[in-house]
Parts: sequence; structure tokens; C-alpha cells
Amino acid sequence: MKKLLLLTTVLCVCALSTAFAQQWNPGDTLNTAKSDSIRISDFRDNMIDYTGQDLVDAAFPNSWPLFGGKARMAIGGYVKLDYIQDFDGGYDRFQYEIQNAPVAGDGRPAQSGYMNMHARESRFNFDIRSINEAGRPYQIFIELDFYNLDRGAFNQAPRLRHAYGVMGRLLVGRTWGTQSDLFAVPATIDFAAGDALTGTRRAQVRWEDKLGSKFMYALALEMLEYPGIDARDTIGQASQQLPLLTGRITKKTAAGGRLFLGASVFQLRWDGLGAMPNSRALGWGFSFSGREYFGAKKHWFRWMA
Repeated sequence: MKKLLLLTTVLCVCALSTAFAQQWNPGDTLNTAKSDSIRISDFRDNMIDYTGQDLVDAAFPNSWPLFGGKARMAIGGYVKLDYIQDFDGGYDRFQYEIQNAPVAGDGRPAQSGYMNMHARESRFNFDIRSINEAGRPYQIFIELDFYNLDRGAFNQAPRLRHAYGVMGRLLVGRTWGTQSDLFAVPATIDFAAGDALTGTRRAQVRWEDKLGSKFMYALALEMLEYPGIDARDTIGQASQQLPLLTGRITKKTAAGGRLFLGASVFQLRWDGLGAMPNSRALGWGFSFSGREYFGAKKHWFRWMA
């Protein structure tokens, strides 16, 4: 009886949510059009972290008004089951990475083929948006999945993908890095970390705004989580004393695509833990990427350099 009552309650809540989602009022300040212009990935519904007027203009379908205020909320996500049949014995049983492909003579023990089935990519998110009395838009977005590969093969602990807040043109929290261009990330079925992709999520404080009538700029301080330092020996650890400084300039094209120029400077530091001298170096990087559409059916190509 308790299970039946719980199921009935869940169905009622879902029905109410659907009903509220359809009650669009002409006076709504947020764009509740049916097409969702804030998602860029054809496979994974990756969110573009808009701010300011861009956040107001971005479509917010399937949202419903929260009681007692002007804010609207949407719950998103999807369920995905992966079946992997490996015939060559790759070293990563959850995703395909070039460095984990077996190569004869690389010194690693040979493995035989295997199968794996998991639903780690499944995810859910909560999105709340509104405009305050001063006319500034704000947003709170939280998303989790289950791709925690550092806790054992069958540990399904949730993983924090995004947790950030937007107030006007200011963004604070964890989301896509400022130098990450979602328009240029390839749409792949396999959930894998591609080589030479500048797509990562970081804790950050970011400010962005318009630069004239055709360009946008963004500046941010971010946490460099994986410095990738190869030390001289095993003594010590990577330990930054300064955040990463990064920026970008973007321009929308007439066809609806985007050009993206990014740059970053950061500290590379090795802490010898008193057993060896500390080491420091300056790291930097530039990127040029984008996406352009062509044809009546909006075919597109992307690049990343």
C-alpha cells in the first residue's frame, strides 16, 4: 500500500509539473519558447553557461513557475546504457582513450577482450532562473552524473559536473572553463576524453560582457585541477599558489556559428615537500576554434587549434 501511495504521489507531481510547464504567460520575463537554444550537444544536452541578456534571451522550455516569486525551474537529464564489447583488450573498460589502446612492446601486460555494461553517463540537473527587481537575471544550475572512475570499477557514486550561479554578467562556481568551446567539441556517441580537446570543467569566477556590437569577451580566474607535471622523481607533489588566468573573445557568424579565440596563463609549481627544492615555471596557451553552418539543413563543420 505504501509503494502504491508513493507511486501515485510521484505521478501527481509529474502531472502538475507538466501542467505548469504549459502555462506560459505573455508577461513572463524569461523566454519560454519550445526550442531550447541554450543546449549545444546533439547527444548530451551540454549547457552553454550564458550570462546577462544572453541568459534572458536563451529559451527555457519545459520550465514551470515557482510559487511565491517570478523564478522558473526545470529538471533535466537523461538515462543512457552503454554496452561495450572489446576484442583487443583495451586498458580502460569504460571509455576509449588513445593512450589506453594496447600497443605491442609498450611494457604493459597484455589483456584479452572483455565486455562491460554500465549507465554511468546518465545524469540529472536542476535549473532555476529569474530576474530580480533591479533587472539583473540570475541562475542556479546543478548537474550530476555517475562517471566517478577513481572510486572502483563498480562504485556508482554521483559526480559533480556543474554547480554554479549567475548574477548579471558574473558567474561563480564550477562549470565549463572559459577557454572551453562547446561549439567546437565533436558530437560523439562514446563518452570519452578526446585527445587535443580544450574542454574541461573548473571552479572559477568569471566576468563577461559585450565588446562593441559584434564581439563578446570573458575574463576569469580558475582552478587548474590537472597540471600534468612530470617530476624528476616521485618525491613531492604539484601544488599551485596562484589561480589560472584566462580569457576569450567570441563572435557570432551570420549563419549562426561562432568564432572563438582563447588564451590562458598559469603557474606550474612542484612542491618538494622539504626533501628537494621547489620548482616553478610559467605556463601559457592559445586556442582558436569554432563552428560554422552551411546549407538549408544547417549542416556544420567545426575546428579546434
